[in-house]
Amino acid sequence: MKSALSFIVSTLLLQFVVGDTVTGEVGVRMTRSKGGKGDKNGKGRKGDSPMMTNLTLNILNEAFKQPFSPFFVMVHNSDAEPLYVRGQEASDALATLAENGDSTDLVSHYDGADGVYFAGTEGGLTLGGETLSFMVEVTDEFPLVTIASMAVNTNDCFVALNGVPLLP
Repeated sequence: MKSALSFIVSTLLLQFVVGDTVTGEVGVRMTRSKGGKGDKNGKGRKGDSPMMTNLTLNILNEAFKQPFSPFFVMVHNSDAEPLYVRGQEASDALATLAENGDSTDLVSHYDGADGVYFAGTEGGLTLGGETLSFMVEVTDEFPLVTIASMAVNTNDCFVALNGVPLLP
């Protein structure tokens, strides 16, 4: 079964196809294996081997003349503080990403936080028509993925997927 997730801001489109195979240039390839680990705080399941899924995320920049900055990537569960809440003021760390394209403060804020399995930065400048590919590992306990990037030709715009479940 395939499902498509997309997030549109103005003329920007981030699209992921979740399924067993990659479709064209946009997609997620999924493989499941036993084993795994807890988060960096050692809060994973004890005496249990959760299902672990390695995902290859392919982000195709379909925006016209709108590059994206390197992407902030986080794998987490619902215990993690969300990247943003619609209608509420953005954190200083998210504002730094939106204004400067720098995810360092976001990584520092989330790395090792409750409910976070991984927080980091992937890729470099992704121009229109280019695809950024990277691997993430999700588990039954940490099934959510958040990504965010600055729309570079703006002074404070970001694109994001906020806590999207990618396990089938």
